[in-house]
Amino acid sequence: MTHGPPLIPSPGYALDLNREGSNCGCPMLCAAIQQARPKLHCFGHLHEGYGVQEVVWKPEGMGVELEAASRDSAEPWVWKDGRTMLVNAAIMNHGEEDNNKPWVVRLQLGGCPR
Repeated sequence: MTHGPPLIPSPGYALDLNREGSNCGCPMLCAAIQQARPKLHCFGHLHEGYGVQEVVWKPEGMGVELEAASRDSAEPWVWKDGRTMLVNAAIMNHGEEDNNKPWVVRLQLGGCPR
């Protein structure tokens, strides 16, 4: 979990958009996420980027593919190797009315005692 979003180098990436519609994520954060390849990375800060996108990391180099963006409650997400669910969970929008709904994410963690 970080405050701000990564900059994912792929057309259609929208979770780091600012008011002007420009991508404002951090490329160094993207590199760190790609190296760690977590199941989930959650952030906020840029309210206009609210939503979910799934990154499919390519085995070689820095390449990525994006699954379609979702701007509302998503169907249950099933994690697959080499993928990271990116969640921009910014609750408030700049109009401060009709704020965004919170995301509920359920992750099954292997090896944890019940």
